[in-house]
Amino acid sequence: MHSLMVRILSTIWLICLTLFAHSQWTWRNPVPQGNDLNVIRIKNDNSIWTAGYVGTVMHSENMGINWDIKNLVEHARYTNFIGLDWPDDSTGFAVDEYGYIYKTQDAGISWDSMYWETDEYLNASCFTDILHGFVVCSGGKIIRTQDGGHTWTPYYFQQPVNLNCICFTSSLTGYAAGSSGYILKTTNGGDAWNAVYVDSTFMLRSMVFPGTNTGFIAGAKGVVMKTNDGGSTWTKQYLNDSASFSSIAMFSPDTLILSGQEWGIVTMYSAEVKYLSTDGGNTWNRLQLPVGSPLTRYITAKSGGTAYATGTWGYIEKTTDYGNSWTSLSTWVAPPLAWGAGIYGIDFPTAQVGYAVIDEGENDEGKILKTIDGGATWIIQDTTSQFQGFRAVDFINENMGCIGGSNIYNTFNGGQTWILRMSNLGWHGVVSISHTGNGVMVAVGYGGTFLRSTDFGQSWANVTGVPNLDYRSVCFSDANNGFAAGNSTLLKTTDAGVTWNVTNVGANIFAIDFPTPGKGFAVGSNGLILQTTDGGAAWEQHNFPTTDDLFSVHFYDADTGYAVGGTEMITGLVLKTTDGGASWHKQFIPVNYPLYAIATTGNSASAGGLWCYMLGTTNGGIQVSTGPLANSQAGNSMIFPNPSANKITIMYNRKFPRETKITVCTVTGKSVISEMVKNQDKVEMDVSALPPGTYLVKIQSSEAVEVKKLVIL
Repeated sequence: MHSLMVRILSTIWLICLTLFAHSQWTWRNPVPQGNDLNVIRIKNDNSIWTAGYVGTVMHSENMGINWDIKNLVEHARYTNFIGLDWPDDSTGFAVDEYGYIYKTQDAGISWDSMYWETDEYLNASCFTDILHGFVVCSGGKIIRTQDGGHTWTPYYFQQPVNLNCICFTSSLTGYAAGSSGYILKTTNGGDAWNAVYVDSTFMLRSMVFPGTNTGFIAGAKGVVMKTNDGGSTWTKQYLNDSASFSSIAMFSPDTLILSGQEWGIVTMYSAEVKYLSTDGGNTWNRLQLPVGSPLTRYITAKSGGTAYATGTWGYIEKTTDYGNSWTSLSTWVAPPLAWGAGIYGIDFPTAQVGYAVIDEGENDEGKILKTIDGGATWIIQDTTSQFQGFRAVDFINENMGCIGGSNIYNTFNGGQTWILRMSNLGWHGVVSISHTGNGVMVAVGYGGTFLRSTDFGQSWANVTGVPNLDYRSVCFSDANNGFAAGNSTLLKTTDAGVTWNVTNVGANIFAIDFPTPGKGFAVGSNGLILQTTDGGAAWEQHNFPTTDDLFSVHFYDADTGYAVGGTEMITGLVLKTTDGGASWHKQFIPVNYPLYAIATTGNSASAGGLWCYMLGTTNGGIQVSTGPLANSQAGNSMIFPNPSANKITIMYNRKFPRETKITVCTVTGKSVISEMVKNQDKVEMDVSALPPGTYLVKIQSSEAVEVKKLVIL
């Protein structure tokens, strides 16, 4: 029965992969994509494969010039591939940190779900051939297959070591290493593992064995371990005690390269660091890297001096001179320069011409992007000026518009020149701008900023008589009527913004849009969607099953619109309606960071968010479909109260299936509470001991996995 179910699920999964073979939402900044990449492999001279967050698996058949991208599990937003192995040209395995192992037998065209680990995190993999493979896990667990992934056998080391890396030098001899400086060895193909080295002062992360007896393992505190006798003895070098090495690779038995991160002395941020040895690891020389080099998580090398490195924000780099110089295989129109950097506003005055604005976060710099091909490509405008961060953009036509942040600028020539019109408005001084079409523009922002212009943004005056709020959005439905929202308060004007009156209190609104004078939508915190059909006299709430905040909404016409949002560092969300807001459907978007801005011109739409990420669609996108788990229980449970400070109750729409494991994790994946339930329709959990913040609740059974956000007050 189990075998039959696996075949059924695999068939459904292949169908889903076919559906997602065509582009829906694709990357515009950066390209080829922006999800963190944890592993990269050189399959042959021309073929390169890499994988990482959001189920991303991508490959190039021309040494990294062009890339084909798949996101293997669209419905499982927390899939994070940490292992990628090619025991032969056709057979490959992709290993997910959160338990899934996938297999391809057609060189990556299709992938089958082969295994799901429910107890531990998966950290690294190694396949000696198409039948025999190993995956090391948290908790000292090692799982092994001897039949190409169809069945897996667990092995438990006597200590709960977090094993981070694994390597085999033959079919019988292998090594694994991890926390507390543990190095394990097997000489019987994984039947038993014994500790050959222990040092609790550091953690080991990556290993490579150039020969049967010679091997290297690198890790935290800048440590490099070396053996020349098959692991019987080890020598230890500390290259840089402020560095943590994440990957080691070899060009040849004598020439090796290390990569990792070094914590700065002056700043709290880490910087990329690489070392090269040309004498078999006896000495190491630090490579000179440009300031701001991307942070590497994995590096792979081959003879002749060629290596590829992958890391944060989807960066892919290549060297052909043993790491002395690197060429980026990723392209950014506008890279993020500091924490909080993002695209916060997008506006398309025509179907082809659009503008986007960037706030570089802690750097307090602003950038302006423009497209003239409907969002397919973007360029930076006016690189000669030093702008402060921008949060708002509004164009009357393709040439005339305003942008705002700490200052307000306007242009009359499509952004060739920008004229400063108002300054010193403070942090997030302007976050939203809207026009009426007859020269009136209104700008709102934090700290009670409420401004009005009657000459297309050339001069601005403060609007008096309005509450002193942190305003998030302003929108005009026609020449006279408009709305502004801030601090759970909705204001309305009927005289083109001269006077404003409170019309609604209680809804925490982040964005407003009116596709027609009578029909409008507002979105906000915890999935709030409001709709009016009488010009704002009354608002009806739509309950979409999400607790993610919605930061932007935009309609192409009265029926077709998008709303975007997410939760910081956890999720990105796109909702779409084609029936005038009667129903909203979640669309797959290949990013796990919140989206702050959306603009649509019909089937084409552009969305921007944290880290200056931008994605676009030219076919209207499609709904999320189920992936390898046919009976995915997403949306079948609910958590209340949420937020909470004491206890939570997790309700299920039927009894929890079989044995279900409920785990409360930090956003970095660390388990803080875990409980097994069976044949219950609800479970109570005490969360009073948890520090305030955002957590993930993972509800995991043999049938499905569901992840929900939990906020602790």
